[in-house]
Amino acid sequence: MHNADEIARLGLCIGDTVMIRRAGDVIPQVVGVIASKRPSGAKEIVFPIECPVCHSAIEKVEGEAVARCSGGLVCGAQRKESLKHFVSRRAMDVEGMGDKIIEQLVDKEYVHTPADLFRLSIGVLTRLERMGRNRHKI
Repeated sequence: MHNADEIARLGLCIGDTVMIRRAGDVIPQVVGVIASKRPSGAKEIVFPIECPVCHSAIEKVEGEAVARCSGGLVCGAQRKESLKHFVSRRAMDVEGMGDKIIEQLVDKEYVHTPADLFRLSIGVLTRLERMGRNRHKI
């Protein structure tokens, strides 16, 4: 369960026993909390107020269930996912540029925007794990 509004509505705490039912085809739905089985000292579920990666504020848009990091591409996690999409088959279809390569490029601060991918030198690429001397030709 990841919906903060639903967790608050149910009064859910860490360690609670819940009743579930089948909803739709197979997805279980939490119907309620069995208060009599709540452990003593049960703690309230507290959602983060800042991104654990870049420490930007977490924003929740009115009417939406999810909360998101406000960091944009300053956030390393968002940058990685944005670049993974950019090189994916559905976008630029860059052969040989998988998740592990993108993670190294971002972690080592070689790439900040998709345009940076086109400026990478052979020297930078060959310093990465999984990138041998000939792999840069892909």
